[in-house]
Amino acid sequence: MNYTRYEAVGNRTNHSKRGQYEAAHRNADQAEWSAALHGFAHVSAGTRDDMMSETALEFSGTEAHDSSFMGREVADEGLQASTLEVVAERQKLLGPRGYPFQLVSNSLEFKGDNKHPYLALLTLCHLPSVSARPYNTAPVAFEYLSLIAAQAYLGQRSSGWRFGWPRDNKAHLRVGEATRTLQGKAGGDIDAWQWNPVPSKPQNPNPRDLKDAGMDIVAWVPWHDKGPGNLHLVGQCACGEDWKWKQHDLELKALGQWMRLPEPAPIRAIFTPRHLSLPAIRDTAPQAGLVFDRIRMTDEICRCPTAVRRAGRFAQRIVELGKRPY
Repeated sequence: MNYTRYEAVGNRTNHSKRGQYEAAHRNADQAEWSAALHGFAHVSAGTRDDMMSETALEFSGTEAHDSSFMGREVADEGLQASTLEVVAERQKLLGPRGYPFQLVSNSLEFKGDNKHPYLALLTLCHLPSVSARPYNTAPVAFEYLSLIAAQAYLGQRSSGWRFGWPRDNKAHLRVGEATRTLQGKAGGDIDAWQWNPVPSKPQNPNPRDLKDAGMDIVAWVPWHDKGPGNLHLVGQCACGEDWKWKQHDLELKALGQWMRLPEPAPIRAIFTPRHLSLPAIRDTAPQAGLVFDRIRMTDEICRCPTAVRRAGRFAQRIVELGKRPY
């Protein structure tokens, strides 16, 4: 990454304009998605929906709402300029290795493949659903991508496990069984991750009542001496439109009512396939912990060849879902 986040975003740091930044990010996503599907797309492919919305013209940069032909021309130029600013930000932050598009005369050309992590995260933002079949397999693949990104962030010595529901192994159907497996995998402190519900909680809850307690992934860095006190990261993976409401799903106090947490306390993190503005990151971090958005997840994965190889099959699974006909 050759640019810092602050250098790449320029002057787009005003909290009061957060909604405007989010609209520009969505427009850039639309243009990129069109290029991913067709190989090539003009940035106007990302602004068409906004041009059909009267309220969206307020974000165009014009001084007043003007529905005349000339006014709409000016508005569209403003929206396209904002879209290009976002594209430029992504190019600066990720470079050619992490950003699978090339800007050619205000058009985007897709240069990647279906295994690229950026494309997978972009695809998640364009699926018609993440709960209906067959798209309901995408959140699981996203959790694996999140785990890979977390381990890349923590370094080569890190390990991890996807704890989220539905779990791959039927032996881990109930959360207590999964927790006992996690305890064996994490090692270090013999008391860490011990299944230990408080007296007011059921000792063996049914999955319909408790699936994963909001903890989708766990990653840790063991000491060389295999002793206690390891660094742990616990993550909530939010790939749906309701990701903003997931910030409180993973609370250590609530988690500690079911299992004994490691000491020192785990670091909380949230993972989203969206590209977040600086104001959005500032708002999210105090509530959810470390914030991994599309930029950070892609960057961490693409910096590590092993992570790129591991991520490929999960990315491809998501992209193929997004490109299939409805």
